[in-house]
Amino acid sequence: RRLASAQRRACRNQSLMAFAVLDLDGFKAVNDELGHACGDQRLLQAAAAIRDAVRDVDTVARLGGDEFVVILEELHTVQEVKAVLDRVVHAVRTSANPDGDMYKITASVGATIYPLDFSDPDLLLQHADKAMYLSKRSGGNQVKIILS
Repeated sequence: RRLASAQRRACRNQSLMAFAVLDLDGFKAVNDELGHACGDQRLLQAAAAIRDAVRDVDTVARLGGDEFVVILEELHTVQEVKAVLDRVVHAVRTSANPDGDMYKITASVGATIYPLDFSDPDLLLQHADKAMYLSKRSGGNQVKIILS
C-alpha cells in the first residue's frame, strides 16, 4: 500500500520515487559465529543506521531476515537518489560494526526509480531485487540502480 501511495504522490508532485531493496552482507557469519542475540543486536543497529540515513518523508521497513526495503520520495534526479542510497550504505558500514569486531556487516542495495521505471509495485520489487543481487555479485557494500 505504501509503495502504491508513493507512486501516486510521485505522479501528482512530478517527482521521482525510488524503491530500494537492501540486504546485509556478512550477517550470516555474525549470526553463526557470534550467536543470534548478537545478530539481533547488529540487525537493530543496521536498522537504526538505515533509518537515520534517510529523511522523514521516506519509508524503511524490514522485509524479512536481513533484508529491508526503502521508499525514497520527493526526489528530482537520479544523482539525488544515488546520493541518498550511498549515504545508507555508508551508515550501515560505520554504525553497525563495533570497533575491533572481525565480523563486518555492510549493505548491498538495489533500486529502481519510478516513473523512469513505470511499473506496478510487484514489478518494482522484482527490479529492485534484481539490482540488489547485481550489487551483491559485484562485491556488496554498494548501490546498483536499474530502471526496468
